[in-house]
Amino acid sequence: MAKVTAVLATSPAVLPAGVLFGQYKYTILAADGLTVVQSMLSTATSVTFASDVPAGSYTASAVAVDSAGADLGTAVSVAFTVPAAATFDAPTSVTVTLS
Repeated sequence: MAKVTAVLATSPAVLPAGVLFGQYKYTILAADGLTVVQSMLSTATSVTFASDVPAGSYTASAVAVDSAGADLGTAVSVAFTVPAAATFDAPTSVTVTLS
């Protein structure tokens, strides 16, 4: 499990006439590319999703949306993997020999 933080790089873009910028829509998709694992709206360009994401492969995407919630421009995305939990050899017993 891991907390996922998305950081969005932006550049100025011209809004269509009569359209107001609303916020950004961030989404984490499962490996199938269809199943939404988590999604959130924010005006911030850096967000941390509320719930931990289990081990597996995912795609994070972000798109600007207007004040009515319609997409503005093209979404950007990146694939990432949450690794399985790290393990180590934990002691289970100790033996003592006397000589």
